[in-house]
Formats: sequence, C-alpha cells, structure tokens
Amino acid sequence: MQLPFSRLIPAVILATSLFFQVTAAAHASPGQKVILLNPRASTAFVNAVPTGLDVPPVIHSGYTLVPLRFIGEALEVAVDWEAETKTASLSGPGTAIRLAAGSSEALVNGRAVELPTPARIKDGRILVPLRFVSVALGATVHFDAATKEITITADLTSKTPPVARFSLIPNPVRPGGELTVRDESFHPEGVEIVERAWSGLEPWYEQAGLYEVTLRVRDANGNWSAPYTVRLNVNTPPVAGFRTEKDFYKIGEPVVYVNESFDPDGHELIYRWTNREPAFFEAGRHRVTLEVEDPLGGKDRFELVVPVSEEVHYTRTQYHLLYGEPKKVIPFEERVLDLPVLQLPAVSRARTLLRSNSPEDVPAPGLLYRDTVSGPGRLMVHHLNKTGGRLKIAVLAQNPGTEAVRVTITRQGLSRPSTRILHQGREHLMHFFGVPSPATFVIPPGKTVDLLPGLSSLTLRPGFCVTGLADFSAEAPLTFYVVAVPADADPVAVFPQLPVLPPDGLHVRGTFPMADRLIVVPESSPVNSRLVLGDGVHDVLLTGIDALTGERVSNHGNYGVVYEILFERVVPGTVVLLNPRGGVYCGALRMNGLVWETPVEGFLKPQRQAVIIQRPVLPGALRLEYTAPSGSYLPVNFLLVQLPENKEQP
Repeated sequence: MQLPFSRLIPAVILATSLFFQVTAAAHASPGQKVILLNPRASTAFVNAVPTGLDVPPVIHSGYTLVPLRFIGEALEVAVDWEAETKTASLSGPGTAIRLAAGSSEALVNGRAVELPTPARIKDGRILVPLRFVSVALGATVHFDAATKEITITADLTSKTPPVARFSLIPNPVRPGGELTVRDESFHPEGVEIVERAWSGLEPWYEQAGLYEVTLRVRDANGNWSAPYTVRLNVNTPPVAGFRTEKDFYKIGEPVVYVNESFDPDGHELIYRWTNREPAFFEAGRHRVTLEVEDPLGGKDRFELVVPVSEEVHYTRTQYHLLYGEPKKVIPFEERVLDLPVLQLPAVSRARTLLRSNSPEDVPAPGLLYRDTVSGPGRLMVHHLNKTGGRLKIAVLAQNPGTEAVRVTITRQGLSRPSTRILHQGREHLMHFFGVPSPATFVIPPGKTVDLLPGLSSLTLRPGFCVTGLADFSAEAPLTFYVVAVPADADPVAVFPQLPVLPPDGLHVRGTFPMADRLIVVPESSPVNSRLVLGDGVHDVLLTGIDALTGERVSNHGNYGVVYEILFERVVPGTVVLLNPRGGVYCGALRMNGLVWETPVEGFLKPQRQAVIIQRPVLPGALRLEYTAPSGSYLPVNFLLVQLPENKEQP
C-alpha cells in the first residue's frame, strides 16, 4: 500500500527518531554517555532519552556548533556563564575550559588553544565548536556526512581508584597466636569494592620475625588501588630480670649484679641499665632498673632496690683505686699536697723548641713567629682565628744557605679546627704519640716549602682554633715561619709581604733550647709520693728568646717540652696516677709504647680527680712519654700511691 506524500514526511521523522533512540541504547554501556544530535532537529538523545534543545546545532564555515550548556550538562561538567564578559566556563575532573563569544582562542587548563571557529551567540544561547569542546572534555565525536548525524561518546566511569586499608590485631602477635584482620578499605566516591587481593597473609605465623602483609582492592569500575602494606611483628617479648649476689651492701662495697634476662625466641637482647652503680657511696635504698629489648622491638622492664647500710667498706677513693677503669676519670679525695715531692734530677737533651702561641687570638693575617735553627727541633703551634674571616695557619721552612738542605718531620700531631679547645689537646697528642709517619723535604738554596701541609690544609672559621706539635731534624740551618693567611691564599707566595704580629702579653712565643727531658724514678722511691711537672718550682721552666723582638722569655708551663719518665720498678699493690692541679685537663701520653688518653672521655677537674696510668699485676718498669696538652692547665702531679687493702681477695 502506498502512503500519500503528506503522511510520508511524519513517518520519516518518526523513523529517524526511533533510529536515534535504538542506536543510542545499543551503544551506551554502563558508565558511558552517548549523545545523538542532528543539525536539522531540535531534539537530542542522551542515552536514548530525548532532550529538547533551545537552539538546535548549526553548521558554520563547515564546523558544527552546539549549545554549550547542553553539551556540558550532558557530559556532567559544571557550566558557568558570565553575561558581562560573554565568557563561558566548563570544569570537570582534570579539565577546565574558558572561552568567550567571538574569540578565536580558548583556555584549556590555563593554556591558550586556537579554535577552529569562534564561539557565537544565537537566540541568547552560546554555541561552541562541537569537536573542540567534546574532545577537550575527553569525549569522542563521530559525524555521519550522509545523514548529518553527530554521535558523541564519553566514558564517565570514575577513574578514581579505591583505597586499600587494613589493620592486623594484635600487632605484635605471639608465634602461633590468633590474628584478626580488620578490613578498612574504602572508595572516596562510594563505589563498591568487589575484589581483594592479599599477599603474605597467613592464618597464623609459627616463626618469630617480621612479615609483610599487602592488600590491593578493585572497585566496580575496574580500578585497582595502590598496594597497602602492614609489617606484622611476630614476636614473644623478652623477659627482664636480675638479682644481686647479696641482699644488702655496705658503703663502697662492690655490687655484683646477676643478669637473668632472657628471650623466649632466642634473640640477642639490648640492655639498658639505670643507676647500675658498681658500688654505692651513700646509705639508703637505691633503685636499679633494667630494660631489655629484642631486635623486633619487644621490650620488658625490671626494677630492684639495693639496700646499703651505714657501714663503710671502701671510701669512694679507695674503691676507685682498686676497681676504677684505667684512662677514665676517678675521684681522688686525698690530700695530695701532703704527699712528699720526689726531688729527682731532670736530664736535658738537645732539641730546640719553636713555640708559636702569641698572639693566641689572631686578629689579622700576619707573621706569627720566625727563627733560624738546625738539628733536632720541635714546632708547637696554638692559635685561634679572631679575624672575622676564614683563615689558615702554615709552617714554612726557607733555606737561607747556598746548598740544599734535608729536613725530616719525624712525628707530628695536629688537631682538627674546633671551638672545643680543651679536647683538642687530647686529639693532637694522640696523633703525636701514635704511629709516626716521617716526611722528608730537600729544600734548594733560597727556596721555601710548606713544611706541614696537613696544617695549612685546615680552614679556620672565625672563633675556631687549631693546635699542633711536630718534631723535625734539619741537617743545616733553616728559617722557620709560622704565618696566618686568608684561607684562599698560598702561604709560600704571600708570606714575604706579611706584617709581624705583636705578642699579646699573655701567652708565649719564643725559641727554647734543650726541650727534651729524662726523669728516672728509682726503684727505691717511696710510695705515696708525687712528681710535679710544669709548676716552675720543682720543674724548672725553659728560658729562651723571642726572635722577633729579641726579648728573653720563659716557657710558662713548659708547654712543648717532652718528658721521658722512667719508673724503674712498679710493683703490685701500687698505682700510678695523673692528677691535675692548676685547672681542667684533657690530654694523652705514651705508656710503655701505647697511646694513653688522660682521660679517654670527658676531662679532669683539678685537684679532686685523677686518671689511672698503671695498676700493675706484675712488677716491672714503667716508661712514660709526656708533654703538656694545649688548652689544659698546669701543673700536674704524677702520683705513686699505695693501694688500699683489697677486702674481696681471700
């Protein structure tokens, strides 16, 4: 049957409309938007749902323009219109578009993009280039040239991933113990979590150790979360415990602690004691605590009260003479000045000391000291940078003769630049008395060398100090210079132009002969006696010349003098101590060939503290090599003291 033409047109339109709907329904999958448009129709279809358009799409210069608000809302982005500036904005996840009517440019995420044709206003509505705005919002556009149909497809499925979270309870858990998993995963947008992937999760764990349990989750949109890992500590905590061998102790009596701590899993433990004194010197109840920790973080704590009676077993000094650790600070509360002084001759040996310590505070670059010597010598340098800029100290040797001269640095000790001047004394003497590393220079006539490059390589910041001691042997006269120069200067190049810095009137510089001394302490020397060094009375001070001024000077404290002290025989039952008298003290010496810190940590306070040099088990000689440390106060006493009766020995 053939229909009249007037009835055919509505039928065609209806068929087209139905085709749009069927096509939209067929192509829209979950999370998708399929939009069908036709420039000849005022109705669009969004996922097969008809939507009326205020203004139908138009074709201008070969480009399709569509109503902005319709496209934006269909693609579920926010649309804003500024009537005053005729500017439209669209904002969605990760994309922001801004364009003005009549403009050939748009801003996409702040970046200018050229439009194929400007946006325009029609019937009070802004129309925008379809393909530009759709693609900018992540949609695909298909144009059927035959039917003029436009298909816009957008995947609006959330790309936001879920978040994996969980807790393991308890954590730590004992080996084989029951473990509860609390899943705390979620999706920021409420999308359902449909799958969980575990790694490392077991019903229980038999062996102690650290385990990693990891969870990833997938949402209904197919997005996987980042992995989330929890470290599970499978561990039996250690057990802390200790006792003392006796129920109570006397004042000064050695306390014997018996550690009974253990770890059920067999781990090595870390022990942290509080108030674990080897002896107590006050009567009363003394609380001692022990905390133990295994490698997995398990801890336990135990506390015990040690009662101490009023009865005295040892005084503080007696106890430390018997049991104090060599090199460490011990109290010495005896009346040292009541001990007789050993009046022993000192045999002087040839060695020329060049001491540069004035001005101690260096105010500007300049010449600190200069003199010409030969043979065995010693350089002593101690200076503090007070220039306000970076500085370095150098020791130079110049050959004033007509033939080459060989000079050897036989040993040296330098400190690193520091503001801890007291501790520098120990540092540089540990190097000086350590294993020597000789260095030989052959200096041609008229030439100058940097004799201690290890010293000149050190940069002194303002307020920092450096100290050093070096023994040398020169086969012929050499002129030695101690100079302070800017940190970036070559001391050999600039030293001839340096001004002479005047002494400060407080410290010492000068040239002193006979700077080595030998003192022999005979086997017949009485115990409970003392040897005094550096006082200027029992130990005679070196005298010499300040070669820069020609004045006679005394070497106060005998800094830079090296003493060899030989105790012919020290027997069991005695102890040799170093006891400072003038002030705080921190140094080192050489004892029977070993470097011996005095003390090994911290420093000695004057008069009532000491450090043990030797407490012999067998009789024998004791050979010491000693010099006063820079930064410490003198005099010092070496004490030869009778040990108290040891009440613990049978």
